[in-house]
Amino acid sequence: MLPFHFITAFWGEEFTDIFLNYTLASQLSPGNLGIFSNDSGHIYKIYTTSKDARTVENSHAFTKLREFITPEIHIIDDLLERVDTRVHKLDVWTMCHKRAIEDARKDRAAMVFLAADAIYADGAFSTLARVVSNGKRLIVYGAYRVDMEDIIPELFNRFYLKGQHCLSIPPRELVRISLNYINNESKMLFWDSPNFDNNWPAYLFWKCENGVLKRGTHLHPIMIYPVNWEETLSLDNSMAIDGQDYYSKAVPDFKDIYVISDSDELCAVALDHKTLYQPYTQKASILRVATWVKRYCNSHHIRFLQTKIRFHAYDISNEWKDVEKESDRVINSILSCLDLYEKAPWIMEEIDEQKNLIDQISSLIINNALTLVRLARELCASGKREEAEKIFHQALNMAPGLEAIHVSLYEFYKEEGHLEKAINHLKQAIKLVPKKVPNNDDIFREAKYYYDLGSMYMELKEYEHARNAFENTIYLLNRLSSLFQDDEFSSSISKTDYINYYVTSCINLARCFIEKGQILEAKNIMDDLLANNAIELLLEINTVKGIYGYYELGKMYSQLMDHTRAQINMEKAIHLMKKISEIYGDNIPDYNTLVDCYTSSTIYLATIFLYQGYYTEAENVLKEILEDKYFSIRPDKKQEIIQLLQKFETVGKDT
Repeated sequence: MLPFHFITAFWGEEFTDIFLNYTLASQLSPGNLGIFSNDSGHIYKIYTTSKDARTVENSHAFTKLREFITPEIHIIDDLLERVDTRVHKLDVWTMCHKRAIEDARKDRAAMVFLAADAIYADGAFSTLARVVSNGKRLIVYGAYRVDMEDIIPELFNRFYLKGQHCLSIPPRELVRISLNYINNESKMLFWDSPNFDNNWPAYLFWKCENGVLKRGTHLHPIMIYPVNWEETLSLDNSMAIDGQDYYSKAVPDFKDIYVISDSDELCAVALDHKTLYQPYTQKASILRVATWVKRYCNSHHIRFLQTKIRFHAYDISNEWKDVEKESDRVINSILSCLDLYEKAPWIMEEIDEQKNLIDQISSLIINNALTLVRLARELCASGKREEAEKIFHQALNMAPGLEAIHVSLYEFYKEEGHLEKAINHLKQAIKLVPKKVPNNDDIFREAKYYYDLGSMYMELKEYEHARNAFENTIYLLNRLSSLFQDDEFSSSISKTDYINYYVTSCINLARCFIEKGQILEAKNIMDDLLANNAIELLLEINTVKGIYGYYELGKMYSQLMDHTRAQINMEKAIHLMKKISEIYGDNIPDYNTLVDCYTSSTIYLATIFLYQGYYTEAENVLKEILEDKYFSIRPDKKQEIIQLLQKFETVGKDT
């Protein structure tokens, strides 16, 4: 058999986990890497960081991989140093693929480019071996994205063989299940979608009976066995391998290319996080799609567009014929536009001029809207809030899709106490945060919005909505966990803010569960928070916030009647506050906050002792706080404690 080099690239904790736990499991099925296990000369190349390489090498999945094929790990720390991965991660993949191409040239090996975040149906790799043995030099296929959080449990409950770390799923079963979980990014490319993405229509979809029909330009080159070995990749406007001219030069003759047109031959779905985000409110436009194809596609891409790709859970029915005719009508119209552009190139120039004009007008509108926002804020500062509200809404009518306006209105209505209105505008701001290629600042900003949303829902006692908001906050912060671990915070994301939002979101989420009577869930969150040392980390960089974290945990454990953990956390908070008092004396930072926290912690600790029957300890704790040894307690709180102690003496410890 021809030698095969299987190639994948990933970095960061999240993608490493996805690859090891899900993607690789699907590749270890009998009809995938299983068919290569008896042959030598095949190599599985993993391009990753030195840190992630250690995780890979120590995993059960990597041990199983060794049983099938010879693995090689290639460290890419140097690539990540050269490229700003927050913006140009496609360039990193391109450079990994470029290195893989140069290695394969020496061995004259067929290259299989694998996504690190995809599920492959059993038999996909068998198809590659069969097709290349028949003389084809390039195999391309299409896929669609699915909601990872929903599809993974169902697939693994039914098809996972734990001891073998193998997910062996037939193609039709993968289609049948995945149709229920198509991600919004793919839904926005269905031709009948009211939220169609005309900005990057690399794929077009149509719904069919028990399946999906796809037409696409940027199909993924899963296997390349070059005719022209000297060709290689370049850094081309952050284009991945499917968007470049490389494979059209490496395999120039279309007769050497095989397009997977039926999911029975090869089926894969890309894993993505679930989102409700739908940024566009527009229908599909043949003219706009054709203009995009003209700008970003080569002759191979246009040939691919003419192939019907069928994903089907059952046999193809007659209903598919009508859908395929409709797709032909659309594709033929796009091709006619392309033909017109060739004959009259000045049309593209006119389109570009009109686009530039539209961009200039849009920029002018946005600038005017932002000027109104600044004016409204100045009016707020001078107390003219009614007038400010009108101007905010003038700005909103001018540019309804501007995130900054909705944030300003959220802040305005929150200050006014109109939480329902504030919530509506914050939800709109969340929708408008970039989702397609977000940078770390976008992710962190969205996390903060969800945190504020959850806090407002808690004020309204809408704990289910608050729970959803805090879960989204924690999920988004976890996406930034590699920054948190590697100290690579951007100038706009402080480590203190990151950890504080994480700790308080976990505490608030636990509160929501307590309010809903879900005690076990609340306890699990608090136990995890202690286990991962997040509060200790917060304590190191902001002592007051760390102390408050222990106080909040102690309070909630007390509510859950877990007196041991409640006592441990309250005593820790009190001990730390005493220590601060000894160090700073009268110059304690955040003095009033600490006084209130110290008082409340002490009263809670006394209550915890009473619940456990430790009367003397409770009395001693309350007497100590009256000595003002560490903090000057507020007179009203001091009186409250004195009255409590008098009750002890009057009524007695039995009560």
